[in-house]
Amino acid sequence: MKKRLLNHFKINFTNLITYGTLKFLMVLLLLTGYFAQVELPDSSISWIYAITLPSYYYVFVFLSVFILMPVYLIPYVRYSYVLIFFLLDFYLVTDAVVTYVYRYHINQTLISMFIFDFKGMGIPKSILAIALIIAIILLIMNLFIFRWSINKKKRFPLLLIPIFLFLILLNQGIHAGASGFKIESVTRYTPYFPLFYPLTSAKTIKKLKKQFPDLMPEQEHDKNGAIFNSSNRGSGSLQYPLIAPLCKEPEKKYDILFFVLESWRSDMMNKEVTPNIFKLSKKSYVFKNHLSGGNATVPGLFSLMYGLHSSYIEEVTAQPSLYPPLFMEVLKQNNYETHIYTSSNLTRFSLREMFFNERDYKNYAYIEKGARDLDDKEITRIVEKSILTDQGENPLFRFLFLTSSHSDYDYPEKHKIFTPVSEDASFAFNRQTDPEPFLNDYKNSLHYLDSRFGRLLRALEDTNALDHTVIVITSDHAEEFNDNKTGFWGHGSNFTRAQVSVPLVIFFPDNKDNHTVNKRSGHVDVMPTLLNSLFQCKPPYSDYSSGLNLFDLPESRSLIVGSYVNSAYVIDNTVYSRGFGIKSYNFDNISQENKDFDYEKIRELMSEEIHFIGKQ
Repeated sequence: MKKRLLNHFKINFTNLITYGTLKFLMVLLLLTGYFAQVELPDSSISWIYAITLPSYYYVFVFLSVFILMPVYLIPYVRYSYVLIFFLLDFYLVTDAVVTYVYRYHINQTLISMFIFDFKGMGIPKSILAIALIIAIILLIMNLFIFRWSINKKKRFPLLLIPIFLFLILLNQGIHAGASGFKIESVTRYTPYFPLFYPLTSAKTIKKLKKQFPDLMPEQEHDKNGAIFNSSNRGSGSLQYPLIAPLCKEPEKKYDILFFVLESWRSDMMNKEVTPNIFKLSKKSYVFKNHLSGGNATVPGLFSLMYGLHSSYIEEVTAQPSLYPPLFMEVLKQNNYETHIYTSSNLTRFSLREMFFNERDYKNYAYIEKGARDLDDKEITRIVEKSILTDQGENPLFRFLFLTSSHSDYDYPEKHKIFTPVSEDASFAFNRQTDPEPFLNDYKNSLHYLDSRFGRLLRALEDTNALDHTVIVITSDHAEEFNDNKTGFWGHGSNFTRAQVSVPLVIFFPDNKDNHTVNKRSGHVDVMPTLLNSLFQCKPPYSDYSSGLNLFDLPESRSLIVGSYVNSAYVIDNTVYSRGFGIKSYNFDNISQENKDFDYEKIRELMSEEIHFIGKQ
């Protein structure tokens, strides 16, 4: 009996080795999607590192296989292996597509969006259909491999195990040394691969450098990038504001309307695409060189509402009730009624909790009826009715965030005025496809949202409410359509003008002329400007904001912009990114690499990132 059990265990052990090896070969096949995105090695050491890199996943797969061995020993239950490794394979395929299109891996933020705000992600139906087909194929392949493995009783070559163990030790040893000596030809591969956490050995390398300074000298160009390899955040709690500003209760309290369009890029505020907004801009302040606080919704809206760089999001998100926006607190002190209207789920990432206090939740309207254009139509209908019928005594702050202009763009047929339009998302598979059909689709959605704004504007005019309403029109971030011919689409993947430059139009009732401002401005400037203009809140703005007054901007300006996974400094016309494989490039063209680092201005921006951290 004992011999029989031992023999049964040996057979199962052999089958697991066979299964693990076949699964690794399948994973290796899926990893080609990542290798295709990486530049060829340029040195012998980087060639060895690249060739041995897959061995990391051999250990990853085998550990998973043997950790789950108790499951394997139970008949029928063992088929859960198929499901578990199918999910791994599907993750690798999906993540490869995400990194190909957006240049970052699937992360907790994206998963949260997928679960709680799937509509807001704007995934086209054609992509979902292709994903379903791929999932079915992967499931069938996993089932075939598993059944073939458990039915085989021949011993798989065990020699593969020590070979792969040697390869992974070699690979991790190379990375440990390269990270210590800052050999970028090796370490540049690390960000491209998923679930990849190679070894580092900074302390050991530091000792070796002292004993053998000529062994492996650092490369000069790596020193430039080293500043971005670690967090620049300070320690300690957030102190916001450092000092509450002195403000006055104004004799005349204006209503305030924020009209925020999803993914609206700066060159799309014109007579053809947004005629109603363009009409209002002729008697407004128009900021032509304006940057959002990020290339994605959360950093963009955060910088707009707080007047802080997006680098402070983490602290505020941890305790949103402790750090309400100063602007909202001033409105509250002046008895403003706050009304929020959105077709985007602001509860994700605690945006609602951060921006608006509990008192305002009763006036919070999140419309989700189906297609975004229908949601936005309902939102503007409610606001229009409110404008026409409102007889309240208190001044109003209305915040509208409309999302029809988020990919894949929604609008009624009558707004299909820019043609041809795209019916699929082929850019996900061919990044150099013709952008015009996608751009036209996008323009149509903006034209539709502009028509909804036109209705609100007419309601304000008809009731004379325009005479006492300040209007701020802008976006959370911009939208790229392969502008630089480098394969970038949408947003969230780089910090060029195409993804972070947005319109900003501010209308004041007492102003009758157009004022165009060409100096660089940012979302961080909006709040201190309104606080000063409407409530006479006194400078210095640095006590409560990362921004400046929009009407007193310097000739040269540097700003910090963020995404869901990284951030960058925009200094003059240069981007210094702490991002995915790229360090510094031209703001207007990502293909133009920058090698001259302005360390003085970088240090200034670093100090701004920790300005509100740990102050006593």
